Amino acid sequence: MSFIDNIATSVLKFREVFNLIQNTLGVRNTQDTMAVNNYQATSVTTANIIKQSDTVSQAEEKRTIEATRIQVDPNTEYKLPILYGRASFSGTITDVCLRSNGYELQIAITLAMATGTQIDGTPSSYEFFNVWVDNQKLNFQSDGQLAASLTDTEGNVNTNYANKLGVYLYCNGSANHILPVGFETSGTAVDARNVFDTWTPEHYNTNLIFAIIRVAWDPDLNLDRIPTFKFDIGNSLTQPGDVLYDYLTNDVYGCGINVNNIKVTSV
Repeated sequence: MSFIDNIATSVLKFREVFNLIQNTLGVRNTQDTMAVNNYQATSVTTANIIKQSDTVSQAEEKRTIEATRIQVDPNTEYKLPILYGRASFSGTITDVCLRSNGYELQIAITLAMATGTQIDGTPSSYEFFNVWVDNQKLNFQSDGQLAASLTDTEGNVNTNYANKLGVYLYCNGSANHILPVGFETSGTAVDARNVFDTWTPEHYNTNLIFAIIRVAWDPDLNLDRIPTFKFDIGNSLTQPGDVLYDYLTNDVYGCGINVNNIKVTSV
């Protein structure tokens, strides 16, 4: 849990994209805001996601750059939960970075510890059902990565955050991208180390369930902050015997009892 051990206060700046003033009417250029792009499995984190130029003609002016300061305080009391069955829950922010282009905030949210095996040795498996952004259900695009729309509690759908948010869930390691239910075959899986800009190949994140969030800067949509997120995740360990066996034998969050000392036929 390398990035958990290094939780620290991070002060980030969303650098404001230059608004190009086209004439005395002050019409905004259509490229004043940006979007996040989907990642392909072979993509690298240095790929550009915005093509706006900082240069302007003599007839155009640059607006004064302002910054929004976001303070992420360390939570020294946070303890990772264990997920059995299905639940909806939030996590804690354990890493943040601003991409080198300055227009995209990336957030790593650690959710839980990954569990072990069933009594018969079958490894735990996970399903990613839903994610809520500021209490609105996020609807994914066909890649299973980027936001297409949000649905509020009354069933109203809006596309304000389309292409402005990316959500990636990982279970038991950076290489294990879990696509949302319904997108397992059509979506695009990508290694977390090819998504989070500052992670290296050594960021394995073994035994962790975590999410990476990508937020494109857009103050008009209230995206000059970190939204709240809640994840609906299911674990294949649901039977009481399997859950008890996992807890008794796990040497990280459980009792660490040797399997030879447990009569599995009685569990």
